[in-house]
Amino acid sequence: MIQRLFAAGLSIQSLRRYTDNAVAHERIAAATSELDATIRELRATIYSLQDGEGGAGLLTDRALRAVQAGARDLGFTPTVQLIGPLDDNVSEELALHLLRVLSEGLSNAIRHSGAKNISISLTASQDNVELLITDDGCGFQNPERISGLANMEQRAASLGGTFNIDSPPGHGTRLCWTAPTT
Repeated sequence: MIQRLFAAGLSIQSLRRYTDNAVAHERIAAATSELDATIRELRATIYSLQDGEGGAGLLTDRALRAVQAGARDLGFTPTVQLIGPLDDNVSEELALHLLRVLSEGLSNAIRHSGAKNISISLTASQDNVELLITDDGCGFQNPERISGLANMEQRAASLGGTFNIDSPPGHGTRLCWTAPTT
């Protein structure tokens, strides 16, 4: 369908050679401009539909969907802040790690903390990306299972980043995960 619209635009443009009329040239330009805009919108729509099927897409959109999916049965909506050029500076490989850490960190906060508030901040700069998940839950000292935490730490280390947890018992948890964007 897009190819047919493109071909129609070329056909309309070719009509310019048959007239010297300035009004006709303006109308031809307007029609081809509209077709170009329609083609761009169709491509964007197709791209976003493919996103919904698990393909790549804007990191900000995928992060919001991950939070929405993770908090579906929570009873409240976590606070989310998206800061900086996340969609421009984060590679697809880094985005995949980041989204997995986001999902795991949010899942841990939901399942284990008893929190009434969860905040998520995702910040990108020219040099790095930082994921911060905080909750006002029970905190922990020696968790029974650490496989999820170890996985998040391993993901950070494999990318040259860092992973820190501050979780004083009775005072909530602060998870900070960073990785370089370059």
